[in-house]
Amino acid sequence: MVQDLLLELHRRGIRLRLVDGRLDVLAPPGALTPQLREELRGRSDELKALLGRTQAAERGAPGLVAQPGLRHEPFPLTDIQHAYWVGRNPAVALGGVSTHYYVELTADDGLDVPRLAASLRQVIERHDMLRAVITSDGQQQILAEVPPYQIAVADVRDQTPQQQEAELARIRARLAHQVFPAGQWPLFEFRVTRLAAPQLVLHLSIDLLIADGYSLYLLLRDWRRFYEDPGWAPEPLEFSFRDYVLAEQAQREDPQYDRAKEYWLDRLDSLPPAPALPFSSDPAQVSRPVFARRRGSVPRDRWEEIKQQA
Repeated sequence: MVQDLLLELHRRGIRLRLVDGRLDVLAPPGALTPQLREELRGRSDELKALLGRTQAAERGAPGLVAQPGLRHEPFPLTDIQHAYWVGRNPAVALGGVSTHYYVELTADDGLDVPRLAASLRQVIERHDMLRAVITSDGQQQILAEVPPYQIAVADVRDQTPQQQEAELARIRARLAHQVFPAGQWPLFEFRVTRLAAPQLVLHLSIDLLIADGYSLYLLLRDWRRFYEDPGWAPEPLEFSFRDYVLAEQAQREDPQYDRAKEYWLDRLDSLPPAPALPFSSDPAQVSRPVFARRRGSVPRDRWEEIKQQA
């Protein structure tokens, strides 16, 4: 399918564009294999038609407009943010829990924690959503000023190995399932545990109301850059998340949005129901839900069959 081809091109960093009706391929050295070249030739018409429709839609969509003078005014939550926000309410079945990211990174004890904190403050200043809170009426707001963020340090180097492990487990238990008050800054917590040399642990806990997967990558990338090069002074970001959300909402006034909405409304009666998942107990009776990671695998031939059915 053409979608599989596009995913593979994206994975390899290969970009396509339509130039004067011709398919133009921008690929890193060595990324475009003979097999991919052959697939591109065989699906050239499909790809050109797809790119043509995409460009036409972009030309007709309302543009993204930077509004720096209004960046600290409240603005709506996106649909997925709203779902996360509602799900924090314990009154909702399986609620009372946040959509949340927690990770531990080990580092050499030579890590300069004051410098790490200073570079983190630069990241917070650069990226608006690290200064965001959710208002009581279900909007979000980027705060103009926040207190200088400090990284707490638990120094247990002089304790026994058993005591060190117990303290690490205590911190992990608290951070791994945090539910930050959505209306209070910050919606994250970063701290350090110093263990017996030469090791320390950097704890990162962040509410996904204010970040997604790629946001976390940007945060860590810029944090490292500011740490390694304190003199780094990148150009200020032109747009804020507020600008994006308002531009996306403006698109809902476009006739194309109405056509898409009508299409899906017409299909509602024919769509299959949600999966009938088996439960070990009634979800409404679970008083304190906790996220846990589970992994499984299927044989390659079964996975290929699943993809074909999908």
